Amino acid sequence: MKKVLIFYSEIALKGKNKREYESKLKENIRTASKRHSLNLLNIKKTGAHYICFYDNTKDEIINCLKKVFGIKYFSFVEEIKRNPKSILEKCHQILNQYKENDENEFNIQIKRSDKEFPLDTIKITQNLREFADKLNLKLNYKNKKNQINLKINLHDAYVYFEKINGPDGLPTGSSGRTLVLLSGGIDSPVAAWMIMKRGAKCDFLHFHTFKENKEVLNSKIIKIVERLNEFQYKSSLICIPHNIFDFSIMNKNIFQEYELILFKHYIFKMAQIISKEYDYLAIVNGDSLSQVASQTLENINISSNNIAIQILRPLIGFEKEDIINIAKKIGTYDLSIENYKDCCSLISKNQTTKAKKDKFEKNLEKINFQNLCEKSFESLEVFKIK
Repeated sequence: MKKVLIFYSEIALKGKNKREYESKLKENIRTASKRHSLNLLNIKKTGAHYICFYDNTKDEIINCLKKVFGIKYFSFVEEIKRNPKSILEKCHQILNQYKENDENEFNIQIKRSDKEFPLDTIKITQNLREFADKLNLKLNYKNKKNQINLKINLHDAYVYFEKINGPDGLPTGSSGRTLVLLSGGIDSPVAAWMIMKRGAKCDFLHFHTFKENKEVLNSKIIKIVERLNEFQYKSSLICIPHNIFDFSIMNKNIFQEYELILFKHYIFKMAQIISKEYDYLAIVNGDSLSQVASQTLENINISSNNIAIQILRPLIGFEKEDIINIAKKIGTYDLSIENYKDCCSLISKNQTTKAKKDKFEKNLEKINFQNLCEKSFESLEVFKIK
């Protein structure tokens, strides 16, 4: 059966907690395998890596593993007998093949978990250099095209050539549960992806303009959630109609330039209430400092005033172009730019960029905020998305 060797990086630094992260990564590889209908279930640890057996195509394995957080890179490998003679013979065979293909350079990288192995890195390299000289092949450590990779563990040994990058980060589910404020724009899906990359499990809260919550399931929002679920396999989508907020501020003489700040404060309050009810440890928001009016430092401070739960803003220092590039990379960009009537489109465009706390509180006093939150909570629906 064919084999793929999976490498991780940050997990190796976790000290006493390393086994928990390794176990979660192994579990997530199994889950991803089942999701993609692959036979990638026979997984065993070898050194600081996992070796997986498979009988699918390489493209199918690549498509699966490139979406498992915690994987630094992976390689399709050939197992060789763990003795000096077999290892050198295999390398000589590869060098002969390079010569037949009219190559004139090669590279060698060796990783030994077993420091007691009779051949160390220097001896292997010296042997290959001498053999290569007879073939007029030069050793060039900058050559990535003809690179032989040797991995010698305590109980096995492998040779491989290509290193395929994974998404890196920490295994999904290793850092607790978060609630993402998901809009119809480009930023919030990227913020969710970045928090997933740090090991958090993400569920989503969306405020919509439809008459009924279930209509969201026929919109691009569900497509975005499903795309993000490729990295975490399943989630919950919590939907609340925007018209509850709209009716609450109607005829209340609210300063138009403060309407967006009030709406964001309301969103944070609802997220805090829902987080307490469903045991989320933090709220995730797609703010990027000063990108739009509601994201100036003054307005961020006012809109999150008296919010007790932690608010994570992974995009706070990102430029728009950086966010767009990540959105394209993870496959949410084209979905995010589809036409969609989001809640912010209903709010006046003339919003203050320097909200004052006293004016904000005067506007807040005009609203029965507790009643607004209670009605909103009664109106929410939770949909399980796979």
